[in-house]
Amino acid sequence: MNTHTFHQKVIDLISNWKIKELCEEHFGEPFVWEVKGTSQLSKTYTAKNEYFEQALNRLGQHLQPGASISVIDSYSVDTTLILELEGNMTTLSGQPYHNQYCWIVKTENNKITSITAYLDTLLLEQIIGGKS
Repeated sequence: MNTHTFHQKVIDLISNWKIKELCEEHFGEPFVWEVKGTSQLSKTYTAKNEYFEQALNRLGQHLQPGASISVIDSYSVDTTLILELEGNMTTLSGQPYHNQYCWIVKTENNKITSITAYLDTLLLEQIIGGKS
């Protein structure tokens, strides 16, 4: 699969909220996911299991089923995929959770080697911290 085709597959998985499949099947080893920001949730995950358990599963425990994320725009240049994303989610308490994201995705040999994520980590912290 060429790089452009792989990048499109990544976009399709994200658009269909198949983040678990993205993690399990397409994250390389080694893998780094860096969440930029200044809150306690801003950190660097150095393994896919660490990211999945400490971030994605943790967020999922606070959301109603039916979460979605839209790809607003994407740019694919060589082995880098840049995504502008918008989440449409609702917490278990009924509070809307609409965050905006910019992900810089680095790929190599049809695997994701790193993601740098820019988002409102304070908003995320309010959701995960149980504050409504």
